[in-house]
Formats: sequence, C-alpha cells, structure tokens
Amino acid sequence: MRKALIPAAVIAVAWVAAVVAQQQQPTDAQPEQREQDVQDNQTAPAVPQRPGARDRGGEPREATEPPSRSSTAPRRPPADLPVPPMEIGSRLEMFLMRPGRMIIRDTWRLGRIECRPWDNSSPGGEGLLRVHAVVAYVPDHPEERASGLELILQDGYQDHTFLFDLEQLNDLVVALETVRTTAETMRDPPADVGRRAVYNLNGLEIGMPPRRSGGYLAPVGPDEPSVGLNPDNFNEMKRLLVEAQAVLKREAASKP
Repeated sequence: MRKALIPAAVIAVAWVAAVVAQQQQPTDAQPEQREQDVQDNQTAPAVPQRPGARDRGGEPREATEPPSRSSTAPRRPPADLPVPPMEIGSRLEMFLMRPGRMIIRDTWRLGRIECRPWDNSSPGGEGLLRVHAVVAYVPDHPEERASGLELILQDGYQDHTFLFDLEQLNDLVVALETVRTTAETMRDPPADVGRRAVYNLNGLEIGMPPRRSGGYLAPVGPDEPSVGLNPDNFNEMKRLLVEAQAVLKREAASKP
C-alpha cells in the first residue's frame, strides 16, 4: 500500500511545481518586456503636434492629450450680440412698498392736467394726470429717506401710479423731448399701419404718432388703455416736472 502512494505523491509534487513555474514566468519576463517597450517608443515616429497645443506650464502638450475643459468656466456671449439693458425701477417705490414699518410721507400736489386729444384721429382718450412731489422717511431715523415724483394717470377704467426718483426726473424730461423730435421726423406709415414713437420708463409708456399731432400716456403693455395728450398737455407736463425737481432739490438741501 505504501508503495502505491509514493508514485502518486511524486506526480502531485511535479504538478504543483509546474503550476508555480508558469505563474513566475510572466513576472520574470516583465523587465525584458519593459525594456523592449522603451526601445519601441524611442524608435517610433513622432506624432505631429496640433498647433497652439500647450499645457498649463507653457510647454507643448502631446497631441493625444485631450484639451483641458472647466465645467465652471462662464460662457461669454459673442461680441456682436447686444447686451439687454437692465430693468429700471425706483428706490422710492421700494421704500414705500416695504411692509411692517412706520414711515412719514410728505406730498406736494403740484398740479393736474386735463388730458384731451386734439381730434378723433389722435391716439388715446380723455383723462387726468396728477403730478406730485413725494418725500418719505422713517420717523426715528430721518436719514433713512427716499424722494421723487408720483404720477397718477386716470383713464376711463382705473388709476395708474408711476414713481420716479429725483435722479430720474431729468430722464423723464428727456423722454418727452425725444418722443416729440422723433415723431416730427418720422415718416407716415401705410394706411393700414399704426405707427408710434414710443419711450418706456418705470412702467410708463410715452407715445406719439408722426407729425406731432398729439401723443398719449399709458401703462407699458399690449393694448393698454391710454390717455391722449395734445401738444399743450405735453408742455404743461414738462413744466410740472421741472417744478417737481426744484421742490425736491430744495427739500434735500434743507436737511442736515
């Protein structure tokens, strides 16, 4: 029985030795393989580099290296696209609309304009425009204040209020003159086209058709009800705006 086990043990030992030799053979060949890879890389032809490809340090980058991309880098619009202007608002409106606090509001009622178009072909209908100068401040902290202009436009449907800061009153005066000048030089449209010179500021639309036959005031928006103004109304509105500027500047100068 012992004699029968000896050949079996010899065979098992030989099989294990063969398996170990096969596992060690790739490891022994690794240095030779690495040396061969280095020689192949040295003799391989150079890959042409893409023009302008450089790494962050300024050295040329291999052509096989993908370009660096940053997911957080902001995208800039093309230079030929205009940047939309920001919406214009007023500090006075934000000051008056802020809830949960006590404020003092001083109002100067400078005048009212009875707006009437010259004829039936002029845009807009009859209405009323009230012009007020406004100063608002916190009672215990008078340095926290805002001042400006309040326009109340009354048409046949409802009242519309528009607020402007003191610094914006000059823009409003310029808007009146710009609309009048543009309408004077604007060409007459075809018979089936309604053409207007339009200027928008703080939600108020100032418009006038060609040849300065009269204009209108309306809230900004499609097909809003509008109040018609004849040229005399425009002149009176400009006069009241200049008066509002004088009142607000005087009040600002009287405060410590």
